[in-house]
Amino acid sequence: MLLIGSGNVVYKLQLSMPHGRLDQRDFKGLLAYQQTGRTGALAVPSLDQYLSLLYSVGLACPTEAITHTFEDVTFGGISMRTFQVG
Repeated sequence: MLLIGSGNVVYKLQLSMPHGRLDQRDFKGLLAYQQTGRTGALAVPSLDQYLSLLYSVGLACPTEAITHTFEDVTFGGISMRTFQVG
């Protein structure tokens, strides 16, 4: 089965909350982004782009690798990131 999710995360480079949580497989932390205060608000200004990330990682098995296949940052804070599960 092939599942493709698409979305964007906007963040300040110094406050790269979603990237670190993906690498650490902290999926519960990704869900609780609002509890991180200002960092969460900067990283996820609206859910319309963030939910597809949550759907995608929610389907990952504990043993499946998460690989960042593309990342670009424009204007010091607008991120385009692609990752692969499995």
